[in-house]
Amino acid sequence: QEVVQLETSPNPFQANTLIRIDLKAPDFLSLQIINSNGQKIHTIFENQWLPKGLFSYNWDAKNAPAGNYLITLKSGQKILGQTFVCKQ
Repeated sequence: QEVVQLETSPNPFQANTLIRIDLKAPDFLSLQIINSNGQKIHTIFENQWLPKGLFSYNWDAKNAPAGNYLITLKSGQKILGQTFVCKQ
């Protein structure tokens, strides 16, 4: 069973998207957004302790160009990623 789950909605999106994390056990997490060139363009949090539970973060992408993005969630030694599309 996964210790953490990651999803975005809507996907594709225009101005903003909601990032949801379902954490089954407390952990230190880092959540970042990477563009299609592999550049980190936004850090939502880095090495932050979160308790078990559901968490939501709204990413305002009104200044980001249209394109494909990757959300990376690092939990200990594990990295999860999810692609999503911004349509401006």
